[in-house]
Amino acid sequence: MEKKITERQKEILYAVVKKYVKTAEPIGSSELSSEFKLSSATIRNELNSLEKEGFLDQTHVSSGRIPTEKAYRIYIKNNLSSTSTSSSENPLSSIYIETEREYLKKVAKLLAESLNLAVCVAFAKNDVYYTGISYLFSQPEFRDNQHYLTNFSEILDKLDDKIVEIFDDIKEDTDILFGEDNPFSEFCGTVVTKLREDKDLLAILGPVRMDYEKAKEFIEFAKQDFNKRIKQIGFSEKYLLN
Repeated sequence: MEKKITERQKEILYAVVKKYVKTAEPIGSSELSSEFKLSSATIRNELNSLEKEGFLDQTHVSSGRIPTEKAYRIYIKNNLSSTSTSSSENPLSSIYIETEREYLKKVAKLLAESLNLAVCVAFAKNDVYYTGISYLFSQPEFRDNQHYLTNFSEILDKLDDKIVEIFDDIKEDTDILFGEDNPFSEFCGTVVTKLREDKDLLAILGPVRMDYEKAKEFIEFAKQDFNKRIKQIGFSEKYLLN
């Protein structure tokens, strides 16, 4: 039976996840002791316990820990249950519109640039556009790692087929998929949503270490802005939404 972790262990685990998302470097006890006002020995004991429960992994005996798929799951469940968006902060509100298709392409490019990840748009299932591949390949996971490069290259080669395969299963709620639940690859993290039923799927693709919180926030901004434009005046003419 799986042992229930304590609240302190949860907070330490969440801190490891946040730090690893930012740095892509194993997190050691010294990095956490001052934050939690605990000794390095106490932190090490807690990290050892979290490792035994499968939430952390140690790539080398002398290195710090990195989050496992199990760690991301508990972090997302407890920290990303709701994402608030504010139209006053919407980074997409200044996009000039030509057509719906051009709008979504511009959204994809802006999200890719803002997140340093790849973004995919599927127009009614069988027409797929993606951008940001160079940003994705600039992530630390791809540096001197031929396995990652090969895996993601294969993802891109089969992206159209995969989108068609999962299109009907994606709903208007934003989903976060990674590890064994990710239809693209277990090495990939995905934040995906339908902007409208049976039309316009928007997905952000990155390494499993991607910042799911930020990606979800941005994709919700995109959905909010898209729906506002549809309701107000549509995409029949160029305009700037204030």
